[in-house]
Amino acid sequence: MENFRPGVADKIGIGADAVLERNPRVIYCSVNAFGSRALGAASRHRPLVQAMSGVMSVTGERDGGRCWSGSRR
Repeated sequence: MENFRPGVADKIGIGADAVLERNPRVIYCSVNAFGSRALGAASRHRPLVQAMSGVMSVTGERDGGRCWSGSRR
């Protein structure tokens, strides 16, 4: 199971084709936040998911702006 943006798993060598070539008995599941089209290709989907799901409404400081949770790389 992987949840990268579309194309990332293939780029790093763990896409469905590469994995199934090595072991055809594997059940490969690919899930991402917005599907394979439109917003699915957004390079920073984590903040979008948090904003759209309402998580950002409960993060940040009481009198400050909202912020997203998670590491920034």
